[in-house]
Amino acid sequence: MPPKAANSRAPTMKDRSSRAPIARGPGSQASTRRGANSTPLVGCSIPLPELRGITLKQLRCVLDKTKTRSKGERWLDTNGRIIDMASINLYHIVERLVRPETCKQRVSYVELIAKDAQRPLWFVSHWWGAPHIDFVACLAQHASDRGLSEQDPYWICAYANNQWEIDCEISDDLSQCSFTRALRITKGTVSLIDRGAVCYTRIWCCFEVWASLLPLPDRPSGYFYDLYTEDGEVIAGITDGFAAVDLKEGKINAPFEKATRENRFPEKLAYKALSLNLEEAKASIEKDRTMILEVMSQTAYGGCEMANDMLRGRVAAAMWRQALVQRLPLCDFSDALQRSRLQSLSLLLTRCSQMDDEAAKMLAHGLPRTLESLNLNLYGCSSLSCVGISDLGASLQRLLWQLRDVRLDLGTCSQLQDSGLSCLLAGLGPPLAVAIPEGIAPAAAATTPPEPEVSTVERSDSGLPRSESSGSWTVATSRRRRGPKEPEA
Repeated sequence: MPPKAANSRAPTMKDRSSRAPIARGPGSQASTRRGANSTPLVGCSIPLPELRGITLKQLRCVLDKTKTRSKGERWLDTNGRIIDMASINLYHIVERLVRPETCKQRVSYVELIAKDAQRPLWFVSHWWGAPHIDFVACLAQHASDRGLSEQDPYWICAYANNQWEIDCEISDDLSQCSFTRALRITKGTVSLIDRGAVCYTRIWCCFEVWASLLPLPDRPSGYFYDLYTEDGEVIAGITDGFAAVDLKEGKINAPFEKATRENRFPEKLAYKALSLNLEEAKASIEKDRTMILEVMSQTAYGGCEMANDMLRGRVAAAMWRQALVQRLPLCDFSDALQRSRLQSLSLLLTRCSQMDDEAAKMLAHGLPRTLESLNLNLYGCSSLSCVGISDLGASLQRLLWQLRDVRLDLGTCSQLQDSGLSCLLAGLGPPLAVAIPEGIAPAAAATTPPEPEVSTVERSDSGLPRSESSGSWTVATSRRRRGPKEPEA
């Protein structure tokens, strides 16, 4: 969100009385409104700002109108140069399209173009200075990945807020401002990361990230948080869980599809997220910054640090394979993952030759203590030996009391010996260890894990030792939680 415009002000009684009478009430029918010159304007009244979503179809119309008006009116920048379409952002559009078109009625842009209330499915967090053509392209890709239609609304502040009564839309009580109200009724937030990641330095964007990652009162659980960006060559996104596009080839292929899609996310922007500090964000109006930081620092909601950890961890998980392939320092990713508070983690490292024992050690260190579900595909990781697998087994043993589902694929890991698998399965607990083929004697686990609901260990070779076989190991277990671990005597 941008700072309040210099020419914005609290509406006076004269402003309010000059507005043409229009139909009131949420979900009102389309109405014809007449201004001072009696020119009919199509639209409707939507008193609740959180119900002023805008669809992709409507956004494309805004782009078309922007292209026509910017050429016809010769939009110029502060240096007197013509602004090309690729550089036009929301600052330009609000000042030169939204405000002029809504000035007679003094309403939000959505109220001008909608026929009824448009309850948004997703909240959009972004920096106004990003090219709007990239902005719409990112949302189109997000909608495609998530299986949304052109008619499914997004909540975008520039179009949802009444730019003539901005002080009424954004009150000093953040719990009642239009942003928070929209965050309460949407199913998730999509953060659009501009090429310079300026959004991570703006206090309102950081507040939206904070409010999206931490539980808000009156908001249902299971809220999604996605990140999308456009770097000039490709549009890439990191989604919270599997997107609809990942599931097109079935659930069994979903981890592969998700990893392939997310590996396109630009490395430089991932590093920006790893170094995010919400509390360091700036604001054009210092009062806004002070007000927001006061709210975000409240420990009742987890504080800034929890939101920082959650965002860094999600990016670290999505970028783990890319970090391996590009030989990036894994310590940053491991530390971010460990502090992430993630409950579910799925990593596809199929045929990743860089996944060696040192990388496995860093991954073992990074597994968060909050983890309940782990899907780790190490198929064809030829550099991985018993040393790395043993580290993973030891880490899993520390997580036994909260792990419910574990799925590991160690197929065709040529350096893997049965002794390494023995350590791994021992880490998963005695109930799983008894299913190991004859000849392997795992050490007894020091702690009794929760009782397994389903435990399977499959081996596709002929019973030969790992060094003499090209077979594949697959381990899957599902556990029933018993509750918190009893304190040690």
